[in-house]
Amino acid sequence: MRNKKVFIVLDDVDSEKQLMALAGDRKWFGPGSRVIITCRDSHLLSTHEVNDIHKVDQLEIEKALQLFSLFAFKQTHPTENYKDLSMDFVNYTQGLPLALIVLGRFLHTRTIDAWKSERDKLKAIPNPEIMNVLQISFDGLQELQKELFLDMAFLDNILHEEMLLESFGHYRIDLDVLVEKSLVSKTKYGSLSMHDLLKELGREIVRRAYPEEPGRRSRLRRLEDLYHVLKNDTGTDATKGIVLGFCRETKDQRLNAKALSKMRKLRYLKFHDFQTLKWRGNPLKYLPTNELRFLEWRGYDSKFFPSSFHPKNLTVLRMPGSRIKQLWKGSMILDNLKEFDLSYSQNLIEIPDLTGVPNLEKINLSGCTSLCELHPSIGSLKKLKALGLDKCSSLEKLPDLSSLECLTDLRAEETAITQIPSVNLMPKSIRRFRLQGCKLMRLKSTDPFYDIGSLVEYQKEGIYDYVEATWIDFDSKGENVLDMAGACASALDDDLKMISGWSWGFHIPEWVQYKSNGSSIKMDLDVIMNLETGFTFFIILACDVFRATANENSCIVIFLSGDTALINTYSFGNEPIPNFG
Repeated sequence: MRNKKVFIVLDDVDSEKQLMALAGDRKWFGPGSRVIITCRDSHLLSTHEVNDIHKVDQLEIEKALQLFSLFAFKQTHPTENYKDLSMDFVNYTQGLPLALIVLGRFLHTRTIDAWKSERDKLKAIPNPEIMNVLQISFDGLQELQKELFLDMAFLDNILHEEMLLESFGHYRIDLDVLVEKSLVSKTKYGSLSMHDLLKELGREIVRRAYPEEPGRRSRLRRLEDLYHVLKNDTGTDATKGIVLGFCRETKDQRLNAKALSKMRKLRYLKFHDFQTLKWRGNPLKYLPTNELRFLEWRGYDSKFFPSSFHPKNLTVLRMPGSRIKQLWKGSMILDNLKEFDLSYSQNLIEIPDLTGVPNLEKINLSGCTSLCELHPSIGSLKKLKALGLDKCSSLEKLPDLSSLECLTDLRAEETAITQIPSVNLMPKSIRRFRLQGCKLMRLKSTDPFYDIGSLVEYQKEGIYDYVEATWIDFDSKGENVLDMAGACASALDDDLKMISGWSWGFHIPEWVQYKSNGSSIKMDLDVIMNLETGFTFFIILACDVFRATANENSCIVIFLSGDTALINTYSFGNEPIPNFG
């Protein structure tokens, strides 16, 4: 065929040996020839220097319904009384052509009752024909790659970040292989996902290994299986992970916490709602920790960690909505811990000494309403990137964070903080900072208006992309707003920076040099302009006059030497429009 123009389709190529035998060199074919190769492994195509690689996306709903209908009804649309059922199967397949064809062919000419029965059956037992085809790619994986695939199938969205892979003992190169074989999808931002049918495949592979002995399975996901294992004390070293979603209340059935002690190889444990599970004993007291990497236990019911609980290899600790008052006393060495989440643990009164946790990257304490202060050791976490303190309504101040050279995101809205931290107490790495207190802060002057001086410091240092601060002052009953103010500093682009603020009030601050009661004002910018901070202007808006002509999209346009600045107006229901400065 060296001198012939040919068109060849090589379907389902799965090895380099096949590819080399069928299309080993471009010189085999004449000028203008085209060779199309379908393959499950994009890396195989890359190494063979294929000109263009096109990933076949999942079908959109409309096209998926058409494909399903072609096999179920021999036409491009379902019959009227089968429409809803057809959509159930289309949604189940999530646009996977193989599944659409298999199910459509199987359901062809069957009754509505048969369709309903198959739909209900799929919720409990996946279709074997679909699973067998999908398993071809799984069977071609190496052992460590299979382990990663199974972990991702069981952990749903937990392993959606590459950073967690190594924490679970996996290698990034194995993730690359799963992506190349289309077993895992990866966005350009690095987030990972897996098709629901591939998740079902992984779970079915684990179940089929020991269908009657859940205690010997590598992973557990169903409450019935966990209850069977703990009731009969049949846990083994084989169990590497336990994942339970929303659980119905166990009522009189109590899980035997002591039986967890036999799962000595347990690497991850996730319970979505602890409070629906009833235990005999404290499960963390008996939980083996030598291999434990990931612990998520929502609504954890105990007030303290047991003294014996020391998970030295733990990477992620998530206990949102727990009843914990205190984690541990003194300092605990947890060199591998990267994420710490006790959000909405309303009994939490303090966080422990964190000097023994030097590699923390994320802390979430949002909604911890009893938390009054942060342990100063938080200021020594050199790798901390994100700190969440929203709705910590008893938190009155922040510690010195200036040494946190990796901190980029700090959120502290709806707190009791009354003062913007000095720029000297904040790290220069900060890029996004939101602060909101429940009491209006008075800064450098006794003027009753909001002073944006501290935000000017941030602007001068150039250490932000966006900094926002807001204060609201309520009456003693917390019912009526007495005063409010807010400001933000933002970097619009490399050259343009802006600080803006607003407050309730009726005058312009005394320190403002140029004032006018009319519709315009003249000023000498060359005289008053500060090269570092620009200039400040205030606008007083009369509520009744302004509302007569204003609407939600109203704006005020300020002309400055030919440049135009656009100031948006804000509305507070029937209250006066705030000042702008």
